[in-house]
Amino acid sequence: MSVSPSGHPASNPLSYQNMQELSAARAGGKKVRRAIRVALFDGWTLAFFACLTVLFSIGSLSSMLIGLILGGIAAIELYAASRLRKLDPGACKILGYNQLALAALIIIYAASQLVPMMMGHSPLPAEVTSDPAAAQLLDSSGYGQVINLLYEGTYAGMILFAIFSMGSLSLYYFTRTKHVRAYVQQTPQWIIDMQRQGVSV
Repeated sequence: MSVSPSGHPASNPLSYQNMQELSAARAGGKKVRRAIRVALFDGWTLAFFACLTVLFSIGSLSSMLIGLILGGIAAIELYAASRLRKLDPGACKILGYNQLALAALIIIYAASQLVPMMMGHSPLPAEVTSDPAAAQLLDSSGYGQVINLLYEGTYAGMILFAIFSMGSLSLYYFTRTKHVRAYVQQTPQWIIDMQRQGVSV
């Protein structure tokens, strides 16, 4: 016959002490649960954009490669989130480094687009720049310079976004390690066992 954590038959309600322990676990696990939600949201969001990138990059090997790498980062994010749900402190490091990998991917892509423009290459299609009439119109009207500035601003913004956004999220994940460890140490083992089996408290 199965028994409750207090040693009573499983059909009996939890003891007052058990209820207090559950209440303390709910309060103490807020930061851990929040980190799990962030990781799951981020992982599924990355997976969505990875699918879109691959779908719309048919015919472009470089863009498809970026989509596949992004999909790999999304898979790692979801894998680490599942480990975090089992209260594995090591998952926080995986999530932190994964965000740094995402930041590196965005920075490399943006830099590969930005550097040629800074060296004088137009971001416009070759069909436009190779047409003398169109090129003259862009130069005389100043539209060409405006377009270049818009593209440069966009890719520079992507680099800054990657540094500050992914950098801060990476730091967030790294700092969750101590909270997971503290929660596991301070929470009764029977509650930890339930959570690792997928039971929410």
